[in-house]
Amino acid sequence: MLGKLIKNDLKRSGRKIVNIYIAAFIAVAAMGISLFTDIGIAKIISTAALLVISGIAIIVTVVSMFTDFRDSVFGDAGYLTNTLPVRSRSMLFSKWLTSVIWILLSFIFLAFSSFLIIVFNEGGSSGDTLAMISEILPMLGFPSKEVLLVWIPLEGLRVLAFIAVNTAIVYFSVTVANIKPFQSLGVFGVIICFFVFFFAVNYAGVYLDTSIPFGVLVDSSAKVSVSFDMTELDSAFYAGGLSVKLSSCLFDILAFVVVHVVNATLIEKKVNLK
Repeated sequence: MLGKLIKNDLKRSGRKIVNIYIAAFIAVAAMGISLFTDIGIAKIISTAALLVISGIAIIVTVVSMFTDFRDSVFGDAGYLTNTLPVRSRSMLFSKWLTSVIWILLSFIFLAFSSFLIIVFNEGGSSGDTLAMISEILPMLGFPSKEVLLVWIPLEGLRVLAFIAVNTAIVYFSVTVANIKPFQSLGVFGVIICFFVFFFAVNYAGVYLDTSIPFGVLVDSSAKVSVSFDMTELDSAFYAGGLSVKLSSCLFDILAFVVVHVVNATLIEKKVNLK
């Protein structure tokens, strides 16, 4: 049943944001066409359009996920959603996972678009562009390409935990805003609740990262090791390596579980459907 919920949520949410990616495809096509013409303005416009659309895609995705959850659970469709033969935790998990997937895709799309724009404006191939970036990074004081290739997936896991817990906080804020006495505040209640929980959870994560020495160290030879030495983690960059502090990552995972369970319980027992 959970698989069907996720499938249906992906389809429904996809219909709301597909237009922004169609616009991005048109911008990419325009960039490709301008390569075979001498119209300089076309190159400038298509490049700017793709960059703007990539940024807008993130905003549209986040807003769409928020409004979809609010309308499908607490709006007119809430009566149908909350009477489905599934537990609130499963329903909430499906919507949360759908949001995380779309948000990740929007950030990946932004990164891909930025790389495509660099390739396009350099007039070379993607391989040439990667080679150029590899040469420039050491000049700017960054570690070697080998270190970055190992570090990026590790840092990506920490970013994923950050997105996961903060998406759950958005949903939790929407739920709290539909409980008396916050219900009368409307969208302002959602905003207030979100910033309170957002700063509380993320401040706790930053505090743990600076207080508990635990992380992954990628040294200058791209070897990975677990470190419990704060000085070693903080000085990795100056030694030609990089580090990923994991205290906040583990806290984010724990915070997600707590927020998810509490949110599902509130939806079952305390929410006033409109």
